[in-house]
Amino acid sequence: MSKVGRNDACPCGSELKYKQCCALRVDTLTADKERVSRLKGRDVDLIKEMLAWAPGNVAGFSVYANAPIPWTSYSNAAASILLPWAIFHSRPLGGGTVAEAYFASEPRPLTAIERTALDIQRRAWLGAWAIEAKGPGPWLHVRCALTGQRKAVLDTIASQTVQVGDVLLARVVELPDLATFAGMFPRVLTAGDMDRIVAVAREVTRTATGAIAPAALRDDATVSALIREADAVCAAADAEQDAPSA
Repeated sequence: MSKVGRNDACPCGSELKYKQCCALRVDTLTADKERVSRLKGRDVDLIKEMLAWAPGNVAGFSVYANAPIPWTSYSNAAASILLPWAIFHSRPLGGGTVAEAYFASEPRPLTAIERTALDIQRRAWLGAWAIEAKGPGPWLHVRCALTGQRKAVLDTIASQTVQVGDVLLARVVELPDLATFAGMFPRVLTAGDMDRIVAVAREVTRTATGAIAPAALRDDATVSALIREADAVCAAADAEQDAPSA
């Protein structure tokens, strides 16, 4: 579904008509884009701050590059996912996350938007998001092939490059009435790639059927396996493209 009629069911899954749901977002688009911009700006600043704070305050973080999952084993393409994962979800040497330690110690007073940014980042997970519909404007209507959840995501960059049917390996962060991508594998994946990623996720999480719990998609082993699989399918596609024709 590439174009949604005003009387069609809204693709976000709300069970309302499009004109009663996401079509109304056109009226608040400017304000919504500003909210996302402020949130992402604070995320970047907080991540830099926590990276500087962590080595002396989080046990194991200073040696995390070598254990338990070496970062050097991933492609450079995975960096946009690895950084927020390392801060908000990974548990160096089995301890708490950097974000949990930072939030608990609060080395300086945090603003309301910073507390919100930390909280929603901790709730995010790595999903395989299929693009089901686009619009209005920079809105994308997506479905996670791992959890089955549908969301309306505002992303001014991704909305310009992806097409209906594409798949994004990404983290989605959510405000009460707004969602956006925060950490994304930069290569667009295909439906076939998605099937491989789903198979890997089911094997690692031991989920034979049904939805995979979001908590399992924050786990070190699961995230590592999904990124490795995305790296592998992209390397295979590149090799096939570069191979001389018969």
